[in-house]
Amino acid sequence: MEQDDRIDRHAFVQAGLSGLGKGLGGFLGAWLGMEPPPAPVPPRVLRPPGALPEEAFLRACTRCDACAAACPAYAIKVAGRADGVAVGTPFMHDLAGSPCLLCPDTPCIRACVPGALQPTAPHAIRLGRAEVAPDRCHAHQGTACRACVDACPVGEQGIVLWEGRPMVVPLGCTGCGQCLSACPAEPRAIAVLPTA
Repeated sequence: MEQDDRIDRHAFVQAGLSGLGKGLGGFLGAWLGMEPPPAPVPPRVLRPPGALPEEAFLRACTRCDACAAACPAYAIKVAGRADGVAVGTPFMHDLAGSPCLLCPDTPCIRACVPGALQPTAPHAIRLGRAEVAPDRCHAHQGTACRACVDACPVGEQGIVLWEGRPMVVPLGCTGCGQCLSACPAEPRAIAVLPTA
């Protein structure tokens, strides 16, 4: 009991000193006309299918690598130190070379025992959203091309031709990257960006 009291007092004193330091830093910053640096923003990253929102995902993911091992397309990579993502966590690393296949049985989700990846129907998966760069797109430059439209696994729910040019349908795009992989432009005219 006595030791528990000492731990509690110690934590209390540490918390008080920490708060005092923050308050003093804020006062000095205001007095000197400086603003405190902004809080770091977590990197925006494409997580595997069914991923919880980023903060919840990072809490739930045990870094077991099971989802990456289960992916038949090798689209999921486990982050290393150089990837700029929380080390050991899975992310979609090269959708141009290895797009998500939107597997009907979602093996990556089934492999996730901790629940960081939630059961999601393939057509409802939202890894991110594709965006077309008109300055690189053949169709936008006047050459007939529909490679991205033909490659889209959800068809016109994800991308359509409008007056001969591809346009992404934001609410239907799964972010799987199959359009990106099919794009013949160099550099490719499509990017898949995280939505959150």
